[in-house]
Amino acid sequence: MAEDRSLTELEREVEQARARLAGDIARLRAPETFESAKRSVIAAVSGYRDDAMGRAQARAQSMLDAVKARASANPAAAAAVMAGVAWRLYRHPPIASALIGAGVAMLARTDPTAAQDRAQERAQERAEEWSRSLSSGWRAQASGEGVESRRVGG
Repeated sequence: MAEDRSLTELEREVEQARARLAGDIARLRAPETFESAKRSVIAAVSGYRDDAMGRAQARAQSMLDAVKARASANPAAAAAVMAGVAWRLYRHPPIASALIGAGVAMLARTDPTAAQDRAQERAQERAEEWSRSLSSGWRAQASGEGVESRRVGG
């Protein structure tokens, strides 16, 4: 009987564990749980991002302030740097970048369906011209043969 009781108690504990597990799974599958976890992750990531952006902006601003201070302390050096940049752009303009940019801009404005329509129209016009030239050539040959046959027979 003692063994039966312990077996009964074990079965009851297993059933209670199953019930707890089912409840935990139901809570985990609930949309509210997912939304809550998503909101907390988004808030944490946004906080890290804002912190990193703030530090990057502060660092960039401090570097810009340092360059400005140095340029105001030594304007001849700043003028020399600017003259060098201007000379470089004048002597060796970034033509490849300009051409690539112009090409991308033109491609962005191009309507691919209009190009296909134009190509179809051109192909149809050429086919009609070819057909007209062939038919006129055949007519000329036919009329030339007819004239020769009449001359020979007449």
